[in-house]
Amino acid sequence: MKVLRLPEPELRFKNGLATYCKVGLNAGGPYDSINDSHKNKIVLGVIGTKELVDKTRDWVALCNDEILSKPHKEKDDINKELFPDFPGCSLAFETTLVVEDRFVQEIKLGECGKLDRSNDVAYTKGLLALFEEKLRLMLEIGGDVKPDVILCVLTEQMYDLGHAAGDYHTKLKRKEIDPNQLNIFRDIDLFTDKPDPKEEEEPFYINFRSMMKKIAMSREIGVPVQLLRPSTIIHKTLVCSK
Repeated sequence: MKVLRLPEPELRFKNGLATYCKVGLNAGGPYDSINDSHKNKIVLGVIGTKELVDKTRDWVALCNDEILSKPHKEKDDINKELFPDFPGCSLAFETTLVVEDRFVQEIKLGECGKLDRSNDVAYTKGLLALFEEKLRLMLEIGGDVKPDVILCVLTEQMYDLGHAAGDYHTKLKRKEIDPNQLNIFRDIDLFTDKPDPKEEEEPFYINFRSMMKKIAMSREIGVPVQLLRPSTIIHKTLVCSK
């Protein structure tokens, strides 16, 4: 048996080649920044409660500046080659993240209070409808101009109660046969072109993230979305940890 070590592929950046993306970006920025098509500004839309919208603005501002990599514990050392400092979006990507007021939609506490907390499926459906309404309203106000990315910021309660609903894996293991399903040999004579209407069954599983991305990918919207949680954006000091 022979072992062959394959070399790392080289990536092209603005100032040359590198095998490690962080090194190449820190040294001079992305390759497309030498082209006229490179965007110097990435416009962000934000949907969330007022408190989280404000926290998101602060977090975005931090992402534009330098972020020093630090270990989890002060006494530990950190490998700067493996975990280099982040020079900020303005240097690494030669672009700036901007939250524009016209693309901010705040969720009122009263709107959150109307969601049905007693049923996970109903809560998730209501949460999806609420965010979709805010998303469409944002684009309606923006007119022909759309943000590059929309940040959907969930409260911890929203995430705990509504990020997913249903017990897909448990129901899948049961392998239950629908008693209303026709047997092609036994029930062929009973088949009609107008089957009796059936009551809508509770869905197996609803995933908020997947459904929001599906909504965002529709032709009339066509804007990528990114979900954020408070634990991501709320920090005393933002660090790149081990």
